[in-house]
Parts: sequence; C-alpha cells; structure tokens
Amino acid sequence: MKVALIQPNLDARGNQRQAYGSIERPPETGLAVLGSWANEFSKQDHETKVFDPNRSIEDITEEASQYDILGLTDWFSNHRNCVDIARAVKSHNSQTRIVLGGPNASMMPQLILKNHPYIDFVVQRDGEESLVGLIDGKNSEEIPNLWYRGIDGRPKFSFSQFTDLKKMSLWDFSRHENVEERLTKYLEAQNSGFDPWIVPPLALFSFRGCMKAIREGVCSYCTSSEEQGRALPPEKLWQQIRHLNQTHGAEIFYMADDIFPVTSRKIKQIAEARPNDVRARIRAYGYLPDMAEMNQSELKEMAQDLERIGIFNLFFGSEHYDPIVLSGMNKRGISVEETARIIQTIYDVGGVKTTIAYLLGLPKESRETLETNLRSLEKLMEVDGCVERLYISVGMPLRGTPWFNDLERDQDVKTEYHQQTGKDLAIDDSPDYGLLSRLSLRHRSSVSPKEINEYLSRMINVSKQKMPEYRIGGFMLDIGE
Repeated sequence: MKVALIQPNLDARGNQRQAYGSIERPPETGLAVLGSWANEFSKQDHETKVFDPNRSIEDITEEASQYDILGLTDWFSNHRNCVDIARAVKSHNSQTRIVLGGPNASMMPQLILKNHPYIDFVVQRDGEESLVGLIDGKNSEEIPNLWYRGIDGRPKFSFSQFTDLKKMSLWDFSRHENVEERLTKYLEAQNSGFDPWIVPPLALFSFRGCMKAIREGVCSYCTSSEEQGRALPPEKLWQQIRHLNQTHGAEIFYMADDIFPVTSRKIKQIAEARPNDVRARIRAYGYLPDMAEMNQSELKEMAQDLERIGIFNLFFGSEHYDPIVLSGMNKRGISVEETARIIQTIYDVGGVKTTIAYLLGLPKESRETLETNLRSLEKLMEVDGCVERLYISVGMPLRGTPWFNDLERDQDVKTEYHQQTGKDLAIDDSPDYGLLSRLSLRHRSSVSPKEINEYLSRMINVSKQKMPEYRIGGFMLDIGE
C-alpha cells in the first residue's frame, strides 16, 4: 500500500501576507502527525510519502497517480489547487483513492462530494483514525469522521470520533520530501540568533478544540473552532519538542492551539513538566477576555509560567474594539485599556511580546467603528516594546460560518453573486470571497470597499512606525472596489 500526502500551496488568487520575512513554508506538522499515527496503528504494510508542495502540479499529479491513496489538506486558500490535483490524478489512475481533509473540507464535505466525482472521501476534523481505516481496507461506514458516497451515490457520514491524544506517538518530518532543503532557511535564521520572525516556525499543538467555542459558542466568522476539547499530556508535549530538537535541530515553534493558555492550571502543569534539557522558543494564541478576568497577581503568575515554558509571543485576536460589531460576531471584547494592562504585564513579568490582530469589514462596520479601531491601534502601539507584530485582515464570510450562512439566506446577495460570477452561491464550493466581502459591506454595513482600503492603509502605516514591514500581515489586504 502506497500513501501520498500533500498540502498544496496557495491558489494563484491568494491575497495573503504571513507577517514573516520569508514566504517559505516549513514542513507540514499535520501531515507528519498523520504519517506517524498510521505507522504506529495501521495493521497493513504501507509506505507514506509527504510531497513537497513546491514541485509543479504536473510533477505532483504524475507521481501521485502511482499511489493507492492520495490525501490532500484543504484550506480555503488552496482549495482550487486541491481540486485540480485530485482531478488530474484521477484522470491518470482511476484506482487511486482521493481523500480531502483539513479545515475547509470539514466545513462542506457533502458539497465537495456532490461537485467533484473524482474525490472519493472527505474527512471531517480529526483524520488519524480515518487514514488508518482507509489503509487497513475497512468498510467506509466503519471508519470514523468519514464522508463517502452510499450505494445511491449520495454523500453519507460514518460517525464522529475524536483522536485520543494520550496515544499520540512522536512525529518528525522523515517522510517529507526534500525536508533538509525546506528546513535550511528556518535553521539558518534560528541558529543565527536573529529575529525569530524572519521565517515561519514549525507548528506544534498541545490542545485540540477551542475553549472559547466550548464556553461561549463559535465566533460567527470562524471555521476552525471545535466545541470539544482534548489535551496532549504535558509530558508528551515536551517529549515531542525534545524529539524535534534531536531529529532536526528545531527550537523555534508555533503552537497551533486555538487558545494555548486555556487555564492557569494547565499552563502551570506544562511549565512544571518542562525538562531542563529541552530547547524551545514558542509563539502561541491567547484569548484576551479570559486573561482580563484575572487579577494582577494571577496574571503575573501566568506570565511567569509562560516564560518558563518558553513563550516569546502571544497572538491576540482582538478583531475589533467596537462592542456592537463584536456582539454581532458572537465575540466578547475588552477595552483598549485592559488590553494594554495585559500586554504590558506579560511583557514586564515574563518577557512575552504581543501580536495583535484586527478584522475590518465585519457586519455593522461604519466609518465610526473603523475610526475606533484605528485609535485603539495607536494606543496599543504606545505600550512601549510590547506589540511586535500586526495581523490585519478584511473579514471574509467563509463557507460554513454563521456569517456565510446569513448571506446565503439573503436573496439579494445570491442574485448579485450570480450576476457577477454566473454561479449559484448555494452550491459553489470555491466562492469568490473578495466578492462576498464586498457584498457583505453593501448589505451588512455602511462603509465601502474604498473606505476599508483607506483604513487598512492607515493602520498599516501606524504599525510601520514601530515594527519592520515584514511583521505586518493578513488576508485580503486589498478588497478591491
């Protein structure tokens, strides 16, 4: 059994800046985890290869068609490349079973199977046991988290099952093609001791699921929130980091958890479990409303624990500082003053700097709310030395989110979308998100694309006074007219 895995590069239409000095993408952790899990738990002999996404699509499809299973990681930003590769591979070899997984595929599995007959399966959320089931030749209905076609040709779902993270084996990038070449710039930047934002770090995870979604419900613009939490034991996390130290010399990491400091207790457990010989500098995601509920003593204690873990930056998705806009997105916010208190404290006590993220163009946006965000950023930039990175994006109503569903129910939006694209929004699995954002502005806000672009530019200029331009990134940095 031969298994090929790939996370294709961004579609040509991608309008994204990662806020790193290099656009080189490091080896994909998710595919490393899948390969390691399959090696540990599959009962069948097989070999797994993770393809280098920087090869041409023609080269990838020609070789992938020689494999029994092809798995593709599907994001909204590379969906067209996933579909193109799947189509081409199937045309070369109709026996290759093609599987889509990843956050985008998880939001529209039935639509993908209906629109693309050359795609055999879609995995919804955790994919470890799904891949093992396919390799072992189980019947589709016996494989967890799997969408497939029934006898009548209609999409069917097997059953949900969450991966037991206590069983997680150590993973590395030994199955990745050209791994040494792909790690070259990362290791050069790391070992030089220069700015850690020169290249993207390797991803880790310690927790799956979003505590914000579990406690408060999913944000209306979010596709990745899972309302079921499960944690990797702290000892396993440090074993994994040590393994990457020893195998690849890797020391700078990005914790891909939706929220890393889920509780003070959990952070303390991770800090206390850290072995002395492990080398780690880590950036992670935080959640301001939870940290705002801590008194100053509790916040200082967490900052100390974050420093012991090796956290050098927390990414805070403030998104917006107007409470009316946030409430429409089912997102709690805090004041600029509270934000400043938190980022100043974690920097002064733990040396943890901040990435601040904004979303412009959400429903109920107005000239006044845009001005609120601009003024908030100016104030945060005055918190000396704390904010070292900005992520500013135009909000996109991604398929599967409550925001998208709201627009899809609007007949005027559907009509205008069809007039401009010739497509039916209800069945388009590769929507024109730039157009949808502009339609949302027209029907759900009182501002124009021109005004959004104006404030994007003004906020970027504010940030450029305090940080190098390569630390400023985001999605759809020009929404058009």
